[in-house]
Amino acid sequence: MQQSKSVVACLLGRDEHVQDGAEDGFWATEGAKAVDNLQSKLVWLGLFNYTTRWRHAKLVSSAMIFCIAAIAVPVLICTMVRCPNCLAAQQHPFQKVLQVSQTAISALSFFCLLFLLQKFGLQELLLLHDVSIFDPTAVQQGYVHELQHVFHRVLIILLPFFLVELVHSVLWFVYAHVYLGGGNGTIVKKVVMCCLWMGAWAYNNSTFLVMCLLFRLMCRLQVMRLQSYYQLLEGRGSSSALVMLQEHMRLRQQLLLISHRFRLFLLLSLCAITASHFAILFKVMASHGIVNFARTGDLVVCCAVQLVGLILCLYAAAKITHMAQRIVAIVSQWHAVATCVDDMEEDVGWAQHNIAPEILAHVQRPPDQAVVMGSSCSFCFDSPRPLVLVESGDEEGDLHETLQLLASTKDLLSNSHSFRKRHALVAYLQHCCAGISLYGFVLDRGCLYTIFALELSIVLWTLGKTLI
Repeated sequence: MQQSKSVVACLLGRDEHVQDGAEDGFWATEGAKAVDNLQSKLVWLGLFNYTTRWRHAKLVSSAMIFCIAAIAVPVLICTMVRCPNCLAAQQHPFQKVLQVSQTAISALSFFCLLFLLQKFGLQELLLLHDVSIFDPTAVQQGYVHELQHVFHRVLIILLPFFLVELVHSVLWFVYAHVYLGGGNGTIVKKVVMCCLWMGAWAYNNSTFLVMCLLFRLMCRLQVMRLQSYYQLLEGRGSSSALVMLQEHMRLRQQLLLISHRFRLFLLLSLCAITASHFAILFKVMASHGIVNFARTGDLVVCCAVQLVGLILCLYAAAKITHMAQRIVAIVSQWHAVATCVDDMEEDVGWAQHNIAPEILAHVQRPPDQAVVMGSSCSFCFDSPRPLVLVESGDEEGDLHETLQLLASTKDLLSNSHSFRKRHALVAYLQHCCAGISLYGFVLDRGCLYTIFALELSIVLWTLGKTLI
């Protein structure tokens, strides 16, 4: 097994890391510890390790914990806590709509995550099986850091909303009555009910945010792998066309797995959040009642938490999609420049009369400063940054980057054999674009603009039906 790892690492140009076993040792200790820590924290949500013994018992226990925390407790509080004698500005007429929205999103997140964990397990779900074999130490360290801070981010996001919801709940339970135990309620009953309500609220929203952050975690791993792939394109190591093709196929396969496993959650959560927010907005605006913190503060908190989770998912998906698509532009630009430089050197007389002096000065550089490529390596560079994606807007920056690119590709062996390799690689990248997709629809900026336009149309239609 160790020999096969070394062969793969040498093929990828990373044999210097594998010779001393640094990568395997780091991931075997820190990586396993981070995964176990994450698994132990998922137990607080009723999600266990289903790959060990008592699998069916654990599934039943998880379902019971969810039903009690997310359904039974909120229904009990909504039924037993009322305030019939309160003023109109102190009542909660939208509490049932709020609870239906929270429970629906939480149930969707919980059962999607439960299905994925019991089918794949946490390590397979997070695509950790080949981290120690293919990924360099920098990627492993970054991913361990991300694993260790998943629940920290949940707390950072949830804490401000929790404090606002706590203030709103305390104000409500001060005026409300608890119709449980044959009396109108005492302070002890109110405190207990308030604690149960906040616990159920934290459970529902934490389940949704954990699911969103796990999806973001997987996208972060692919972002780090794509950054490592950019270094491979820039020639920091032995970089042949075959290595580039194999690395891209591996990245594309993993992005397809992420899309396939999370597409149902992303689609259903988008539809559920849109429907619940539409119902909340329509009910609030159609009531024509008092709109203040006591009546609608919990609605604002609920909608804000759901929007934050949805934005995290969409932003992570769009970011990695555009990073994957940028590879096509980089390799296409390199292929075009390498071919044009070769044609320019074939006809020196034409080049001297038609090419700018600045470009000729960089192309006709001394041999000791040139970048040499061996016959067995079609994409091999020694310069620090030969592959740059020239952006528009800065004319001096564009010219400088283009001159660097031309200089770095001057001494490439642009014969017919290497041209065919470059052309085949570019054609493959153009027809096999990687990224996060939902049933064939790629989540990029265009998709985000479409979602925003649809949401804005729904909001304007609702306001038109209720205010006019």
